[in-house]
Amino acid sequence: MSRKGDMLQTVMLDLADLHPVTEYLFAKDIGRKWRFDVALPERRIAIEIDGGTWMGGRHTTGRGHQSDAEKRNQAAVMGWRVLTYNGAMIARGDVRRDVDNLLPTIEIEEVRD
Repeated sequence: MSRKGDMLQTVMLDLADLHPVTEYLFAKDIGRKWRFDVALPERRIAIEIDGGTWMGGRHTTGRGHQSDAEKRNQAAVMGWRVLTYNGAMIARGDVRRDVDNLLPTIEIEEVRD
């Protein structure tokens, strides 16, 4: 699986019964326009798709790595569980497995963002 659009579609299908949201804006209250690729807002689970991992994509540069770290750290401070995947991980079903393992530990809450 190579294209981010294909990976996103696969994740959305895998999680369809949980009503995922794409491009979820999560830090507007602090003046940031950060978005998660996919989110389950009521459970505060976010899925980030890192495309180009093996081809020198944005996530592999120093600036890209720093930006990703800032975003993910702020998400953690806000109570989000952020899961990160590349194409191979998505293709083998890791997203659904990991989300299913997280669900029993999370209470559904009203979204406060």
